[in-house]
Amino acid sequence: MSEWIPVSERLPTAYHQMLLKDQAESNPTFFMCGKKDCARLVEKAKGEAERILKEFSVFYSGDVGIEIGVKQFAACFSITATLTVNGSKVKEYDPCDLCFYDLNALIMKRMIDCGMVSFGGENDYE
Repeated sequence: MSEWIPVSERLPTAYHQMLLKDQAESNPTFFMCGKKDCARLVEKAKGEAERILKEFSVFYSGDVGIEIGVKQFAACFSITATLTVNGSKVKEYDPCDLCFYDLNALIMKRMIDCGMVSFGGENDYE
């Protein structure tokens, strides 16, 4: 009998890498994609970053930016984001949509603090 090895210390086998690669290529996301989908997903992420930064600038001032990149793993790639303030790296996200979620949460917090969210009140559709 072989000795038990914790999951965190196991190396992925060629079979597991093949499964990951097939999954990444058949269902590409920011979290896991194949090489051929990287360019399209990077452009999509840059568009999303531009949109969220435009919304973010309404509530927060300063030079806030998002740098989009690609990180390679054994069998696939992920789309990453680096949040920058005044050109300095603040936080790195992998996958990039975690950055968008964080910024969206800050926007929502500011909207609530300013009383801009009605949560289904009477005047929503006027």
